[in-house]
Amino acid sequence: MNNDLTSNLEKLRITPQGAARVRKNLRLEAADVVQWCREAIARAEAIERKGKNWYARSKGCVITVNANSFTVITAHRSAFRRDAANKAKGRNWAEQQKLLRVLTAQSSLAQVQAYIQKVTELRGFAGQPVQETMLLLLEETGELAKAIRKAATHMSVDADKIHRYSTVESEVADVFFVLAAVCNQCGVDLFSALKEKEAVNCTRNWSFER
Repeated sequence: MNNDLTSNLEKLRITPQGAARVRKNLRLEAADVVQWCREAIARAEAIERKGKNWYARSKGCVITVNANSFTVITAHRSAFRRDAANKAKGRNWAEQQKLLRVLTAQSSLAQVQAYIQKVTELRGFAGQPVQETMLLLLEETGELAKAIRKAATHMSVDADKIHRYSTVESEVADVFFVLAAVCNQCGVDLFSALKEKEAVNCTRNWSFER
């Protein structure tokens, strides 16, 4: 498997905090975490780039590497191994499509949140730590900011990268999905939390004076 990550494994590095995080998440006893990651990535079952990071699935875990600095950010146990995922892929796809068809314009926020919980499990992310989901939320928010900047034609953008930007609608959907996933992991009913917070906001005086 040849890509920019595997071609630059010699550049792989990690901070002391990152090494401690990898050891903790994987219960790893290897003295040289970077070398362990190099070997794991070299034998990875799948490697993909999303935004600024590479994600390598290997040895029953997922290793996250910054694509610019080749710094290992973290690693966590995969929710299920790749061989099991391949066997379940067709079934999971059908189940996801079935769940999606149930959603309509009349679906409640609670139903949407329940849908996100179910498809998150089907996609193998149920075991992902909430801290990593929160980082993903920040990343998706950044992608939304890029899309808005692209749509605001009076603002300058990198012409060489403009084709990589998605639409505002697509990025809003990603942000909402990941936000709901964070709520699910924290046991937060999004509708109830929103209504309770708005009950407080309705009692406040909002000033627009400068």
